[in-house]
Amino acid sequence: MGMHHVANNMMDDASSTLPYQRDSLRGFLAYVGRFLILGVRDTFMYFFRNKRKKFYMRLLAGEMSFYFFCVGMSFVNFKATLFIFIIPFVFARVVMMLGNWTQHAFVNPIDLEDNSINCINTKYNRICWNDGYHAVHHNRPALHYTDIPGEFLKSKEFFVKQRTLTFDGIHYLHIFAWLMMKRYDKLVKNVVNIDNMFANDEEAIALMKERTKKMKLIA
Repeated sequence: MGMHHVANNMMDDASSTLPYQRDSLRGFLAYVGRFLILGVRDTFMYFFRNKRKKFYMRLLAGEMSFYFFCVGMSFVNFKATLFIFIIPFVFARVVMMLGNWTQHAFVNPIDLEDNSINCINTKYNRICWNDGYHAVHHNRPALHYTDIPGEFLKSKEFFVKQRTLTFDGIHYLHIFAWLMMKRYDKLVKNVVNIDNMFANDEEAIALMKERTKKMKLIA
């Protein structure tokens, strides 16, 4: 909340997807690997550079407390600590980065701030507080989750103008898997062609491929 929604996936965002080819498994592994190793440092430095002391002190205290706790408990019962704390911790971070990767896989090269998608009519939204409406969430981060679908309908013209991708009936795991397999043919079948913003499937696929290219930018 303190970094990602402010930096909005730009280069100073520690979880930015911009420098990676976003339909590449190698790119995703590099992304996750960097975050697992350097993510805490990058997030700390973001808060430090922006003089947000409360955030970087809480980050440091929380991370160090957990690490010291795991080290201490490993001497008590290593197997229990590994399976109850360490593995779930790493798994959760990988899954969260998978979600962030997919949510910000399609970046508009003309407007880099336009880098989110929406997923509608999926069971995922019912159990995860309408998290599928990620473009809406970034535009209105303080909006209550019950108001998000209505905001999506109100914002249709904006999403058409930006050519923001909206997927119907699928969620982030589908999109991630099909991106890794480069199955744009499957993705396009679930794209909502709002107000006929795409002339045909080929045009939608071309846009998706353009928006998954890595960006060569200077932070």
